[in-house]
Amino acid sequence: MNEHYLHFIWQKKRLPFHQIKTTKDESVDILYVGDYNALESGPDFSMAKVRIDGLVWVGSIEFHVKSSDWYKHKHHLDKAYNNVILHVVHTHDRDVTVEGRILPVIELKQHVDSTHYLQFSKLNLNDNSDFPCKKMLQENIDELEKMKNQAIQNRLFVKTNEKHINTQIIDQAIFLRHAANAFGTSVNQQPFEQLINSYSLDELKQFDATNKRAVLSQFLWKRKGVISEPNKRLNQFINFINTFDFEFHFWELPASMIFMHFEQQFKKAQIKSPFLLNNFLINCVAPFVFWKGNNGDDPQLIKKAIQILTIIPKETNYITRKWKEIGVHPKNAYDSQALLEIYKQFCTRKECLNCMVGKKITGT
Repeated sequence: MNEHYLHFIWQKKRLPFHQIKTTKDESVDILYVGDYNALESGPDFSMAKVRIDGLVWVGSIEFHVKSSDWYKHKHHLDKAYNNVILHVVHTHDRDVTVEGRILPVIELKQHVDSTHYLQFSKLNLNDNSDFPCKKMLQENIDELEKMKNQAIQNRLFVKTNEKHINTQIIDQAIFLRHAANAFGTSVNQQPFEQLINSYSLDELKQFDATNKRAVLSQFLWKRKGVISEPNKRLNQFINFINTFDFEFHFWELPASMIFMHFEQQFKKAQIKSPFLLNNFLINCVAPFVFWKGNNGDDPQLIKKAIQILTIIPKETNYITRKWKEIGVHPKNAYDSQALLEIYKQFCTRKECLNCMVGKKITGT
């Protein structure tokens, strides 16, 4: 038995609450299970509301495998636990006193579904690896596939929502901001954003050697390998905006034509980096088309943004390599972007019990 499981069945209400009483045979009504504290120190659930023997209590609930763990974990020395109103344990082996009052106890031993616990135990949430589900992932791979579309939409929404709260901004400004972020890659997005905030599009098109020297010396650039060398990347960006037709409605083209359109745009700008082209399509073009669809309530454009990602080659980075190690191989940018988002939202946070794979493994 482990506390993760007790938290889970309490939070998901997988208990016969109507049958539960305290160890003193007092009646218990769970009016609100409380807010789960997954990350911070302190009691496991806060703002819970329970009625014990006719008296309503509001406060925190603490969980342990054994009641004596309260003292083992030294909660009696921590004032943060003074507002605990209920102690929920698997096995009651000792009374706990808080400020002179013996805590009411619910013992769950007789209420635990042993079959469900065995399913839950397959998902080792105490595993320090990135993927507690790794041993069972392949037999539940269909659930991972089902998660990808929502993961992509979440990722595109965040990319287009964080910096564009004002929906009155014109298309040109939105696209320019996305383009600057894409040229900056993950290394130099900040100075590229500073660049477009400091100069208008017309001013950028007139950039000369003096302007470039000023920008390179004044802004805080990072130099992480040749591929992110600021002077080269800045020149590529200026070349691109000088050759790109900002008035052309490229988003009206079919997805495959959009891909070819930007291949031609990069050739016109004399940018020969396949990495930068793919990065631009992933982090500028697809998000911009998604923004157009989301902002204009046009589901076809949202669908087209996702289609664009299926045409772009897969990314290779340390997170996609982690997925490959457990047998998950992205086929294109749609896959790699979805896997990056799933890893960020579920795996790094150990949100296995809210993940479709984790739910399938645990039978919930």
